[in-house]
Amino acid sequence: MDKKLVKSRFSRAAGTYAEFSAPQRYAAEKMVGMLSLTGREFSDVLEIGCGTGNLTLSFLDSFTPERLWLNDLCPEAAVKTGMAVSRLAAGRPSLSSLEVHLLPGDAEILVLPEELDLVVSCSVFQWFENPELFISRCSEKLKHGSILAFSTFGVENLNEVRSLTGVGLKYRQLDELVRTVGRYFTVLEADEEIIACDFESASGVLRHLKNTGVTGISKEVWTKGRLMEFSDGYHEKFSTGGGVSLTYHPVWLVAEKR
Repeated sequence: MDKKLVKSRFSRAAGTYAEFSAPQRYAAEKMVGMLSLTGREFSDVLEIGCGTGNLTLSFLDSFTPERLWLNDLCPEAAVKTGMAVSRLAAGRPSLSSLEVHLLPGDAEILVLPEELDLVVSCSVFQWFENPELFISRCSEKLKHGSILAFSTFGVENLNEVRSLTGVGLKYRQLDELVRTVGRYFTVLEADEEIIACDFESASGVLRHLKNTGVTGISKEVWTKGRLMEFSDGYHEKFSTGGGVSLTYHPVWLVAEKR
């Protein structure tokens, strides 16, 4: 995984991500709903990959932590989301004492805070080189009975693009993730969905991917000929009659530290 390329693509998409990231926003909102069902309160929270704040702000609508660490591979994203949290806290008495700490950088190699009540993340683990190792590290930082909650994407994610380009991330089956997490945690809930997104054209799909930064896995140069080949193949294989489809396959897990 070229983390420099991933960082560059997400940095470029910072201004458009919020507008074009409906599937990721849905994953974040459902994640917060699943956390609410645990009936827990969380004092010390670490969010991995805060991005533009989809999960962060939704989480703070339902929870009032005392300390919140915001991590992102892109330092400017952590700063921007931290500022958004500060503005939110300034107008909400329940968050007036919230401490916000920025933790920019690659979460796979950073020193993580100790004695956490919650490690939470949405739409990030698929970018990790070794998510299994990171999950084990989280188990060391969480208090007994605390929660690890994350969403990532399953094996059907963006399958249309992968089938035409031969390029894609290594996604994992839900049962594989459950087994991995189950080595360190008691899995409380696991779920997955298939979401079909409609676009007018294959070019619209590419714009969507560019505007959300998820093209960070490939340095492919889209020449006019390559774009035409991709567009023709996409419309031939994945037409919906009025346009084309793109599949998202979000996966959610909530687990308790044993």
